[in-house]
Amino acid sequence: MITIRQMEIFTEVVRYGSLRRTAEVLGISQVAVSEHVRALEKSLGTALFTRRAGAAVMLTDAGEEANRRIAGILAGVRGLADGLTGRQSMTLAVPPFVLFRLEKRLEGFQAARPEVEVHIDTADRTLEEVRGAVDAGDLDAGYAFCASGVTGAVGERVGREPLAIVVGPTHPLAGRSRVTVRELRQFPAIHLTRGRSLRTLVDGALASVGLGDTDVEIESDEFGLLLATVHRGRGFICMFAPQQDVSGTEGIRHPADPMTYGLARLALEVPLPSLDVRRLYAPAGRRHPSLRGLLDVLDAPDLPGAAGPPAVSA
Repeated sequence: MITIRQMEIFTEVVRYGSLRRTAEVLGISQVAVSEHVRALEKSLGTALFTRRAGAAVMLTDAGEEANRRIAGILAGVRGLADGLTGRQSMTLAVPPFVLFRLEKRLEGFQAARPEVEVHIDTADRTLEEVRGAVDAGDLDAGYAFCASGVTGAVGERVGREPLAIVVGPTHPLAGRSRVTVRELRQFPAIHLTRGRSLRTLVDGALASVGLGDTDVEIESDEFGLLLATVHRGRGFICMFAPQQDVSGTEGIRHPADPMTYGLARLALEVPLPSLDVRRLYAPAGRRHPSLRGLLDVLDAPDLPGAAGPPAVSA
């Protein structure tokens, strides 16, 4: 029997071209992804993908036809749910770092428009992956980070997030008025797990100032563990620039910034590039009254990169 879940996972594999990447985005095992795809192929009586070790999965001719038909089926299911309940629903892709800035506004929109159900998808996606999901109709709109100033970047730029090098209060470079790249390279980096979209962007920013391929102290998706390692003086981290004490205190001391309280932002001799926050939506989507109203609520000069709560470590 063909299930909705099988079709949903199939469309995700088509989008990402990889069973592994699909598993990462959906937060399930690669084995589970493979089992759903094989069950769908068994029910249809044909192979939907060609699989070669080390290469992206490719649709067969039957897979191309299935992809077209399944897209229509899933769109119909979503429309059926909205039609029967009388509710309107929208799905937005929002990285956790951006969601932190938007959370209060989203809550305000939901309170004012209870008939509109807003689903927030925080799966790790690149800008191109967000575009693919919007084009496929899986997302009504989506936010993603990209390198600042990229020519031809898709979507509209709605914010800019500066990056900073941060160390613990007992680190040998803490409190220095100026730090050279050569000095910083003597210490290991503390990173998100390799393969995360934000890690890739941070790696590019570091490489642009001569800090590529440094030794690594730890890689993890546990932000608390990363920051604890920084606090212990075990290395440096490249992260979104934290809020500093408005009184001008050196380093990062402001209790309103609990994640980075007590850490020190280094004055690197070469400024790090910022990351852009870009937003995409289908051309017709901006004309949809509910989506237009939501985006109007979310549009503001403090998203992100202006005064406001700090984003989580990158």
